[in-house]
Amino acid sequence: MVSALRLFRKAFMSGCLAVAPIFIILALVFSVRMLVFLHRSVSTQGTIINLASVRDANHDSLTFAPIFSFSSEGGSYTVTSDTS
Repeated sequence: MVSALRLFRKAFMSGCLAVAPIFIILALVFSVRMLVFLHRSVSTQGTIINLASVRDANHDSLTFAPIFSFSSEGGSYTVTSDTS
């Protein structure tokens, strides 16, 4: 009779062998996307010019998002970050 541990070990290893190729494909897709982004991006210098207050009503908290400006070949830009 096969022990429960042996059955668990066999099922676990089969699961790992089935899932591992999916993770390898995902890693390759994300790596290619990152390389394309880095190839198309332009390096620039920016300056934080202000902080915008962001109130979270769900947690009754106040955080601050940076507002920064930068220049590139296309002109000057001012952006408020989505992350605070």
